[in-house]
Amino acid sequence: QNDSNTLVAYLPNATATGDSVNIIGPQMPSNAWVHVAFTWSTENRAKLYTSSYLQGASGEASILNNARGDHNSSPMTITLGKYNGAANCEGIQGISTSQTFMGSLDEMFVFARELQESELIKLANQPRRIERAVVPRTKNQLTYYS
Repeated sequence: QNDSNTLVAYLPNATATGDSVNIIGPQMPSNAWVHVAFTWSTENRAKLYTSSYLQGASGEASILNNARGDHNSSPMTITLGKYNGAANCEGIQGISTSQTFMGSLDEMFVFARELQESELIKLANQPRRIERAVVPRTKNQLTYYS
């Protein structure tokens, strides 16, 4: 989030030979639950959703291929709430590496595949704890935190 509570999705480029991915989302409301999803694939680019609505997408899929190399053999770090790397994201719509997410995270899923929009709609519209019937646990689901 930046100074105006705007959601920012940032994927740095580890190769130093290309661009990073920055997707600017909406201003987040205070004291309200919002479903946030970030998806990516080589075919469909990176996409940022809030409450199942597409907020933005990256410009080029090739950026994602270069951003972290071979994801099947190289680990990829996911940081939630604060970017702890170099100052690459400084100046992106007012975001600062010293700013942190002020709120709570609940029901975090990590998948090894891009979820379809219909699956994101089901996840976003669950009134309580997300049941596995909505998006059944498969070999493509890496982990689940509740």
